[in-house]
Amino acid sequence: MKWLRYLLSALLALGLAAVPALAAGEESAVSEYVQASVFKGGACSGAQSVPGQAQLLTDEQEEQLYKLLLDGLKAKADKIDISAVNLKFLDDREILIKVYEKVTNDHPELYYVTGGFGSSGYSGGIYIEVRPNYDEELLNTDSEAFFEAVDAAMSQVEESMTDLEKALVLHDWLVLRVAYNWDVATTGSTDSHVPYTAYGALVNGDAVCQGYAEAYKLLMDQCGIPCVMVPSDPMNHVWNGVQIDGAWYHVDTTWDDPTPNMEGYCSHENFLRSDTGIASTKHKEWETPEGITFSDTDQTGVFRGSSTAFYYYQGSYYYLSIDRGQGTLYCAADLESSPQIKTINLSFFYHRFQLEGSSGWAYYPNYSVAWVDGALYYVDQQRRLCRLELSDLSASGLGTVPFTAAGSADGYYDSTHDSICLRYDAQSGDIVAVSKTRPETELGRFQTPDYPPRWDGVSKEQTALAGARWLEDGVLQIGLVYQGNGQDVPTLWAAVYDDASRMTDVYQVDTTGLEAGLTVLELQLPAQAAECQVRLFLLGPGCLPCGENISLAGSRAA
Repeated sequence: MKWLRYLLSALLALGLAAVPALAAGEESAVSEYVQASVFKGGACSGAQSVPGQAQLLTDEQEEQLYKLLLDGLKAKADKIDISAVNLKFLDDREILIKVYEKVTNDHPELYYVTGGFGSSGYSGGIYIEVRPNYDEELLNTDSEAFFEAVDAAMSQVEESMTDLEKALVLHDWLVLRVAYNWDVATTGSTDSHVPYTAYGALVNGDAVCQGYAEAYKLLMDQCGIPCVMVPSDPMNHVWNGVQIDGAWYHVDTTWDDPTPNMEGYCSHENFLRSDTGIASTKHKEWETPEGITFSDTDQTGVFRGSSTAFYYYQGSYYYLSIDRGQGTLYCAADLESSPQIKTINLSFFYHRFQLEGSSGWAYYPNYSVAWVDGALYYVDQQRRLCRLELSDLSASGLGTVPFTAAGSADGYYDSTHDSICLRYDAQSGDIVAVSKTRPETELGRFQTPDYPPRWDGVSKEQTALAGARWLEDGVLQIGLVYQGNGQDVPTLWAAVYDDASRMTDVYQVDTTGLEAGLTVLELQLPAQAAECQVRLFLLGPGCLPCGENISLAGSRAA
């Protein structure tokens, strides 16, 4: 029977193998292996659903099949029973493949599914089941960590935000937290499929273009914003199409993140671009998904000129425009309003290098910043780590970053590519400076202060307070016992703390004209301060004991 084994092997190679089994009547059970086209492991083709367009599944039969496959793949089932769909075996193979491709390509959370699958049916009858192929490396990853990462990304989004704002916030979040895979960047290949997936991007912070695009689609799906994959075979590249206010735009998060990775940098050159706009950034010969027409013009907004991430703080967007180390800080109520200039002539570090064989200088226009707890952190041209408080633009320095430009350990990037990058370590509360070409090398670690910079300039000699209470509309009424003579009047401060007990703001109370005895003062605080913890400090001359303060917590605490 050796000849029979050869025949079966040949049939398997052709994608069809007859396997005798018990079946109704004279029909025999038959299996086949199918290779579908999916956005996995570097492949960038296949059917996908286009939200907002005509119904992609032609009838109830296909809709039923879509649901069965989706439920089975989410459950990581070895076998998915599709007999209820009544697809004719072999005759309806193209329907099965098309729907399988759509399910897989529509759902980046199915990152562990490969393009191939087995199927069984009755000769002359119907399909019985589908047997998915899973990538073992990805199948064994921590799915809980994956969905925690999705939740972390979505925590940046507020219900009041427009689709445009959500698309920008998640674009910036992804670019800041993902680095282009080093192996692919330097050698063109990697042995792992993880960087090609949303898992690689969201959990490991390590991806190639497919991982970036899969992750961004998943986040857009979570927001209910229509999003598709846009591949280009000549470029061996894939990005996204996103629909905002009824119009379709290109978004390439990969190309808005430099290689080697520059932590704290986020371009918007490839965000919400028209066909003409994305072509101007050297994208070419992409495959537009059926049913989509991209906008004739780029989406407008204040983001177009910014090369750093936007920071949403107290109802406004803060961002920077930097050119040759000179930066301007802007604040905008929304992404389409005219921005307000907060401050100019900020100094930003950039690594200049001399061109070989020339007396001229060059540099890569990448600048790294970190936004933390209402403050901007950046390195100036003297390599000092600076902190700028957004509420009042008070500034302070945290130290100097030691930096000598060097190439990467593997020799792929020379020293001209190096620079200072900043990242925030949420666990330690530190701002960490790292090398661009040697991301594993810490140049310095700096503790972020838990108080506004201007607090450093306040005298810390404390006296006591008699009492305080909240009135309506955020008014803080303060009782102060003063036994002085009206000279050398003390200063009274209200400090606001967040849930993490970090001081977020301070306000000075007017104590001019104090008279001996009990004086009642009032301070108007922002409405949100009445929902936080507030502590009062009476500083400077006075006759009361030192070291006492009054704390208030809650909107109407006494």
